[in-house]
Amino acid sequence: MRHTSVLITGAAGGIGAAIARQALALRASRLILIDADMPGLEALADEFDPTGVETTCLQCDLSNASDVEDTYTSAATVGYDYCFNNAGMVAGPPDFPDFDPQWIARLIAVNLTAVVLGTGYAIRHLKQRGGGAIVNTGSTSALKPAP
Repeated sequence: MRHTSVLITGAAGGIGAAIARQALALRASRLILIDADMPGLEALADEFDPTGVETTCLQCDLSNASDVEDTYTSAATVGYDYCFNNAGMVAGPPDFPDFDPQWIARLIAVNLTAVVLGTGYAIRHLKQRGGGAIVNTGSTSALKPAP
C-alpha cells in the first residue's frame, strides 16, 4: 500500500488546520504542515502525535519568494502526493487614498505570488513522483468582490 502524504500551507489554524484534520481522517500517513506560525504548527502536530501520523512542520514567510522556494524544496525531500496551497491573508479593502504600499505588496505576495510559485514547485515535484493533485484555496472575494 502506498503511503499518502499531504502538504498544506496555512496549516496552523482555520481552513488549513481543518484540511489537515480531514486528511488525517482520510488516513493520510504523512502531513507536511507549512505556516509562518511555528507554535501553531507544533500545537497541531502535537494533536496528531497520538495517531501515529508522521508530521513535518516547516515555517515559511509566504511573502518572501526565496523562503517559498526553500520551503517547497524541503517539502520535496520529504515527499508529498497532494498539495493544498491554502495560506492567505484575510483583508478588507485598503483605506484609499491613505493605504500602505508595503501592506498591499505583502497581500499580493501571500495571496497570489506564493500560490503561483507553490503550484509551480508542486508540479515539478509531483511529476517526478508520477502524479498527484494540487488544490489552491481562494477567497470568495475573487468571485464576488465587496465594495
